[in-house]
Amino acid sequence: MKPSERPIIDLPYTFQDLALEAVALGGVLLTIGLLILFWPVLPASIPTHFGVTGEADSWGDKRTIFILPSVSVMLYLLLTFVRRDPRKLNYPWPITAQNASRQYRLACSVLSWLKAEVILLFGFMEWTTIRTALGQVKGLGAAFMPVVLLIMFGTLGVYFYFAYRSR
Repeated sequence: MKPSERPIIDLPYTFQDLALEAVALGGVLLTIGLLILFWPVLPASIPTHFGVTGEADSWGDKRTIFILPSVSVMLYLLLTFVRRDPRKLNYPWPITAQNASRQYRLACSVLSWLKAEVILLFGFMEWTTIRTALGQVKGLGAAFMPVVLLIMFGTLGVYFYFAYRSR
């Protein structure tokens, strides 16, 4: 079934959706707040890249700190917009009148989870960039990338499991 032919179902936000929305919005506000709070004390050069070991391996102008909050805001807005019409999303299995409601709900749920996870990830990266620039830590830490991958792929794995069962 083409996306334009799929059933139109109004999906109100669940408590979980609202809680994840609050977490994501809080994360966006946190990244902006950290930028405002620490801008005056940041040195002229800050970490702009962290290597596989989690240590800063590239440094640049402190204005690059604006990238993380800017991307957080853009991702927040984009994922909020995309969630508004789940029938237009791509699904791993065909959408039918019988499974549309459950598949749409699962897609909205995974978008809410991923939005919160990514926004918090960006907030953590900004916080660590600031702390590294101020000499308080050496970087993100060696466990950063494996933990992030586990969380992201774990979320997607749970989605695919339930989407498969709901086809």
